[in-house]
Amino acid sequence: MDISRFLAVHVGAAKSADTSDWPDKIKLVVDSCHPAQRAFVLDPGRYVAALVGGRGGKTTGMKGRVLHRMLTTKDARVRYFATTRSHAEELMWIPLKAACADLGIEAEWNETKLRMRLPRNGAMLWLVGCDNKKNAEVHRGLPSHEVLIDEAGSFDSRLLSYLIDQVITPRLGDHRGTLVLGGTPPPYQPNHRFIEVTIAGSDLNSRWDDPDRPDDWSGWSLHSWSLADGAEHIPAMANAWELALDTKKLNGWSDDHPTWMREYMGVHAQDDSEAIFKYRSHMDVDGVRVEWNQWDPPRIGPHRIAELPKDKSWQYVYGCDLGHGDDYTEEVFAFSPDDPHRQLLHVYEFTGKEMYPRRIAEHLLGEDLDHKNITGPIRDTGWPTGHVADSEGLGQGYLDELRNVHGIFIKKADKKDKLGKIELFNGDLLDGRIKILKGSKLETQLTSLQWYVDDHGRLRERAGDKNDATDGALYARNEAHHQFGSAPAAQKPSPRTPAGVEMAMRDRDDRADATNGDEYERDWDDGPDDWDR
Repeated sequence: MDISRFLAVHVGAAKSADTSDWPDKIKLVVDSCHPAQRAFVLDPGRYVAALVGGRGGKTTGMKGRVLHRMLTTKDARVRYFATTRSHAEELMWIPLKAACADLGIEAEWNETKLRMRLPRNGAMLWLVGCDNKKNAEVHRGLPSHEVLIDEAGSFDSRLLSYLIDQVITPRLGDHRGTLVLGGTPPPYQPNHRFIEVTIAGSDLNSRWDDPDRPDDWSGWSLHSWSLADGAEHIPAMANAWELALDTKKLNGWSDDHPTWMREYMGVHAQDDSEAIFKYRSHMDVDGVRVEWNQWDPPRIGPHRIAELPKDKSWQYVYGCDLGHGDDYTEEVFAFSPDDPHRQLLHVYEFTGKEMYPRRIAEHLLGEDLDHKNITGPIRDTGWPTGHVADSEGLGQGYLDELRNVHGIFIKKADKKDKLGKIELFNGDLLDGRIKILKGSKLETQLTSLQWYVDDHGRLRERAGDKNDATDGALYARNEAHHQFGSAPAAQKPSPRTPAGVEMAMRDRDDRADATNGDEYERDWDDGPDDWDR
């Protein structure tokens, strides 16, 4: 069919179509939103951003903006970007179809191209899965009334900047269009556009309801809300919020835990430091210095393993970086499965060079490799309830030989989502649940490792930096948390509160009492000459 004739027929039909019932439909769209969503849907700014906690209704708000724009703007051109086509379908296409059916909005749906059209006024929507520049380039040079980028924090940093600066923004001026970014806070990384325009204190944004915002403000209009903000208005969100609180209680997260802050409260969990790990040996609170992540217990036995309080039944997990001919590193943590605080106590570490399978077995069991007369560290800890190591390179061969030849079973470490595992480890550090041996190699790496930003704007560990000890600790922490009891973890008070100070000091005193000795002080005339506590 001739394209000019096709457009004449359909545009003419749109101009003559009766839309007198649409104001009622527009009102229904707006009224279906909770107050924070409603403000987002109706924001007339040129640049609008939404920073929203999980299940808070961010995509529902975006769906509201799409319908509002298309119902109020004849021949509107609207584009919706997600990281992949399947995400675009799940997040917008399917819910939009359901909304149009519920509201009685007549629409044409092109399943192949993910394009929707309102025949009454000619408004059109394109859904785009965009995970590379090629997908972005398809929309270069095309004017739009509104462009929405969903889950913007999940986009590659360079791709998001390219999409905004070179594909979208140059043609927004044709219709005085609007650019909308929405998403849940991602793990902090510098120079990511979504973080730059949504983080508190940025010169690029101003809250939509800020009474001091200039009338001629031309930056980003920022909206932020959490699941809790919608819970009092929408029953489904109330149920989800109740589940979120149960999850928080089960994991023993404090209000400062980065996963809770990001995923549930919709707040950037930023640390101004470039340090990868949030290790703090002590906390100074109101003039009181309390231990937080460091401990210095007596080391006993031939392997100098930390002496543990005797008021609990302890189990052990070993986390290993095999080294494959380089440094082999072993980090051992003790835990009590029924501990309400789910603490992990670092009790032992070992580093050796050229540690091939037989030498690893000799280290763990003793030179005689005698399972009945063990002289290695397993003699003191007993067989660990979890023993984990990386299996990259020659690692799987090492693990196979240790199991088949020496009878030592070591699990292959789960190396997926390392950033997520670091965040969970950091959450335990911030909450004071992890204690690290003073002067250990692990302590050194926890305090020295720093991020760098790669060419794609993603956080990376610096090539060449030693991270064998921290990798072993990540493996051990992950394994231990699979073995804690099902009872919810007791939430530890923030170190910035009197309760937190009191608990930290009580922990110290309890450890001293349980080890039958005052490990932090000793009378002036009692003990060895080199006593340094």
